[in-house]
Amino acid sequence: MSSAKRTLPAPSAGCRRVFFICSSATTRNALSVIVRPRVANASTTRQKLGDEDDADTIPASNSGLRPSWMTSTLGRRVMAFHDRQYQCYLVLGDPAAPPIWNWSRWLGLAQAFDPVVKLCRDKPLLRVGQFTKEKKRKEVKFGRLVWSHDSFAKWTHGSSITAATAELWDFYYVEVSAPSLPVAGREGKPPDFFFVVANEGLIGRELELAFNPTVIVSIASDMPKEALVACGSAIEHVQGMVASRLSAKIVRPWGYSVGSLGGFQDAIQDIAYTGLFKVGQRHARPLDLETLAQKWEALR
Repeated sequence: MSSAKRTLPAPSAGCRRVFFICSSATTRNALSVIVRPRVANASTTRQKLGDEDDADTIPASNSGLRPSWMTSTLGRRVMAFHDRQYQCYLVLGDPAAPPIWNWSRWLGLAQAFDPVVKLCRDKPLLRVGQFTKEKKRKEVKFGRLVWSHDSFAKWTHGSSITAATAELWDFYYVEVSAPSLPVAGREGKPPDFFFVVANEGLIGRELELAFNPTVIVSIASDMPKEALVACGSAIEHVQGMVASRLSAKIVRPWGYSVGSLGGFQDAIQDIAYTGLFKVGQRHARPLDLETLAQKWEALR
């Protein structure tokens, strides 16, 4: 069977990505289906870069992914892939604060999360979305990015490598997954740690921003207490860095079950782009917990 990779389309605003992980005697495939609203009038808000470890790029066959539910030797059903529970933190920053994708500030953020990263079961990989400022936008390619100063210098703004070129880029997002999403899929277990920084300014230039950036940090609830405590301390550091306007927390699974075939939707890897806020223009309404789609709790 072919081992070529198939790149999946990005969801549009108001759409949800539904994941299915299935198994047979000869092949194991992962399928991702975009469930679109009946009135599809929203523009695409998320684009992914063509990286070897891109979560939206999956093998067409023989992927090594396990089924979304597994049966033990005693015939008992065990936890589904997407059922793993997470402590999720949301921080919405002050648009006037210096961008945390600047070199020196990102180093401070990375240092805060270093203790968490070291306790994960495998190394993290990063995915970065940036686009040229020219009229016909182009994706900026960075290749494989890891959790290291050398990698950070390739994409952060104002580093020794990007001091001149970054002025020509618009930052959209950075995602950190430990382990990477493809590794997590092969192991049949979601990442231990996943966080996203997204630039609201790139998609909301016609409005006065109520907040920027959006930072979502998720750590598995079954991680060692040391990791959970370190993550909490890092969140406090982030709140200060972005001069938080709203901070909240929630306990939730990696994804929510849909259908009878073991599929799931509203995955943690997607909520920074779709499903976090209620329908409507989030920058044109009061900034409080009521703007969020789920029942988040204020983080004090």
